[in-house]
Amino acid sequence: MSRWLADSAERTPDAIAVEDVGGRVTYSELDAAVSGRAAWLRTQGVGALDRVTMSMPAGLELIQLLHALWRVGACAVPLNRRLTDTEQRQQRDRVGARLHLDAGTAGISQEEEERHPSLDRSSPAVILFTSGTSGAAKAAVLTAGNLDASARASRERLRTDASDRWLLCLPLFHVGGLSIIVRAALDGAAVVVHPQFDVAAVDRAIEEEAVSRVSLVPTTLKRLLDARGEKPPPQSLRTILLGGAAADEGLLKRAARLGFPVLATYGLTEASSQAATAAPEEPADGCVGRALPGSRIQVVNGSGRACAAGEEGEIELKGPTVFSGYLGDRASTEDAFRDGWFRTGDIGRIESGGRLRVLDRRTNLVISGGENVYPAEVEAVLLGHAAVAEVAVWRRADPDLGHRVVAWVVASDPGKEDGETLQAFCRTSLAGYKVPREIVFVTELPRNAMGKIVRSALE
Repeated sequence: MSRWLADSAERTPDAIAVEDVGGRVTYSELDAAVSGRAAWLRTQGVGALDRVTMSMPAGLELIQLLHALWRVGACAVPLNRRLTDTEQRQQRDRVGARLHLDAGTAGISQEEEERHPSLDRSSPAVILFTSGTSGAAKAAVLTAGNLDASARASRERLRTDASDRWLLCLPLFHVGGLSIIVRAALDGAAVVVHPQFDVAAVDRAIEEEAVSRVSLVPTTLKRLLDARGEKPPPQSLRTILLGGAAADEGLLKRAARLGFPVLATYGLTEASSQAATAAPEEPADGCVGRALPGSRIQVVNGSGRACAAGEEGEIELKGPTVFSGYLGDRASTEDAFRDGWFRTGDIGRIESGGRLRVLDRRTNLVISGGENVYPAEVEAVLLGHAAVAEVAVWRRADPDLGHRVVAWVVASDPGKEDGETLQAFCRTSLAGYKVPREIVFVTELPRNAMGKIVRSALE
């Protein structure tokens, strides 16, 4: 399965494979460097099924090591560099790492390496720690078959090919970033690597460097649109995959008005990235489209019965992209599946034409006075007010209601905050029980490395 790179190097050896701050390399150059890295890994005792943790920024070195580990049949475990040394050590211990690599610590041997990989479809290819925004992070094991099926299904839905230039501005310890590496290698496309999201750099790459595809989250898309004003995108930009959180309809319509090719997508670590993605011809209304080819999606009620169209319930997945389980956590793995379906913990509904709308995480649900309130719905309304730059909706304990709905707001014009006006604005679109009882103004919201709001830090 790790012949993704070797096959592209044989087909198009002179095509650009990776560009980063250090320059650019062709597929033949990347393939040769990966062989050297693989040989060096073997001198360190790394072989089939061994786990190797890595803590380094996104860039050529990390991409080389990922492919080299797959070439020797090992399992890559990229770690979040924002974690403390203690936290990283705990994760290394949890996976039983054979070796740990920091930036610049992996040598390159000139020894020739066997090009035929030892990974098969069932071999663990990567272990990714879930974000942990709603509890302790779990170690999700993705096989080579999971990654391959995901890349091929994504290619069919997005119609990617070797001419693409993927902008990678997501961390490689996240499935959204890692999946770009696999898709590009499968197609023989180029990856333009940014070590992190920088709005000026991303804008420049889109405008001047012929980037054709990029994955963003709602926060980073908003920053990009704000930076560009009314300037439409160049024709070279084919797709902005928008995931990571529920996208509000106002943001999608703003992007569509300007001509940005945004496709709302729904994915998660346990499904190897994309699970459903809107098609270009579908309306920009927040739906994330249908399941990717080869996969199935259903929405079920609390008893596990399939919901009727328009009925809210838990989203479940089935297909070759779904992970094999959580490492060393049999109880969580068993709880995550029901009758062969992966229980995502996300709430949604199937709308007209079989399109999926994701409402929120089940763990984000606020029950106030016996009524269900989805924070994403309230956030979408508040973001429609010009005075709101960013917002997070969560809960606080309440002696009468159990919990009351609270909105934490970053104001567009600091010094002119007006909570009562925002509450009145909400009442025009939301039922009374959904209107925030409190508006708390803050200078910034707590976010993780992917830009997702850490709601537990708001309480």
